[in-house]
Amino acid sequence: MRSTAPTPRAANWRAFRDRFLFCSVSEQIDGLRAGVPACHLRGLAESLGVPQATVFRLVGITPSAARRRIAHDSHLSITVSERAMEIGAIEKQAVAVFDCNKLAQEWLQTSNIGLGGVSPLSLLDTGLGKKEVARILSAIELGGVA
Repeated sequence: MRSTAPTPRAANWRAFRDRFLFCSVSEQIDGLRAGVPACHLRGLAESLGVPQATVFRLVGITPSAARRRIAHDSHLSITVSERAMEIGAIEKQAVAVFDCNKLAQEWLQTSNIGLGGVSPLSLLDTGLGKKEVARILSAIELGGVA
């Protein structure tokens, strides 16, 4: 039987994400300017239940650049950091809506008719896609169908 407990990387990512989202906007901006530690890309991938390459694509960093930053224990650019944290906010919203990380992972990875037959996760590489996924999650939370 497979454990449902998060991996240490996923748990570290979630703790980092939750601390970030709990901060004031000015503290969040400072954090983005400083850059998210690159190691959290692996934790985000594990938390979402997807390959690292998927997360690299969603946040807009090449696999080689991501691996180099991870290996050198460096931070991500402000743009990549912001994209990662926006995806993290949607991930957290999905977990809250479905009250279960596994169900949130499945929903994010399953094609959705309300999104034109594509998975919510596949839209998280654009600002409009993130807004639409967040909108549908809000509709589900309020009892709508999406």
